[in-house]
Order: sequence, then C-alpha cells, then structure tokens
Amino acid sequence: MLTAGKFKGRVVWHGWVTSQAGTPGLAVRVGIMDDFAGAEEEITGTIWLSLKAMGMARGQLKALGFDCDTQELSEIGVSVSFIDRECDVTLKEEEYKGKVSIKVDRFGAGAPPPTKDALVKAQAGLRGAKKARPPYPDPNAMPPDAGADLPLEPPKRPLREEVTPPAEGDIPF
Repeated sequence: MLTAGKFKGRVVWHGWVTSQAGTPGLAVRVGIMDDFAGAEEEITGTIWLSLKAMGMARGQLKALGFDCDTQELSEIGVSVSFIDRECDVTLKEEEYKGKVSIKVDRFGAGAPPPTKDALVKAQAGLRGAKKARPPYPDPNAMPPDAGADLPLEPPKRPLREEVTPPAEGDIPF
C-alpha cells in the first residue's frame, strides 16, 4: 500500500486528457515499488497545463525528460514516449468527502536543496540574529503592579493529606 512521501517511479502509461473546464492535461501512470508487498503498485497523476500551473507543469515535464524549449507538446504520444522512463514521484495524502487517499502531488522531486552559498548566508543570518536580539526577559519576573491584588503567598497545603482508615465496626458489610 502506497504512503505519502518521495519515491522512484517508472512510467507505465501516459495520455492526453481534458478537464471539465477544458484545460488540457497529461495523465501519467507510474509504477512505484511497494517495499512491503515486494511488488510494483501503479498510481496516476495529471500534469495540468492551465495558465496558473505552467511553471509547475514545466518542472514536471522536465522531470520526465521533456525539454519544453526544444520539443513540442504535440510530439508527446506520437514521437516522444515517456514509457519506461524513471522519475521521482511525490505522493501526498488528500481528504475528499471524509475519505483520505494517496494522490500524486508532483512528478519530480520538487524544489532542489539549497546551494552551499545559500546555506552560508543563512548561517551568517542566524548568527547575526543571536547578537542583535536583546536577551530574553526572565519568565518569572512580573511588572511591578501586575500582581497588586494577588495574595502575597499561595495558601499552604499539605503535599499529601493523611487519611485515617475507617474502624472495623464502621464498615457496613
């Protein structure tokens, strides 16, 4: 049974689809090795080609080995086939009408890890933040008049109340 996460997949089928709103999409079925069952499980995801999703679609097509700058979409399924190509697949849990299922979130690994230069800058920022920030106030300190109407000391209570067991004649049975 597939779970949310990132996996290696192998394309087993792909084909063009159209949404109810008329948006074109490329449905891609991948086989993902299920380590528990020892078999390949298939799952289908769609790369939607709406104006809002173009950046994401470009990255997903690239993950499948398609170059949007030199190849034409109309070639997919004609002279370009993704079958048997390996790609990273990110799966996520999605709830719909109270039912949770696993869906393809994206083809490809998502955002790349940060570069070494980006990590060096982030480290410098973290160290600078430590020096620039005033020390944290004492969490036990109260402003002078904050507790003016509170009693000075909490009432004393014994840590454990002593309970005297009932005498033998006091037990009703």
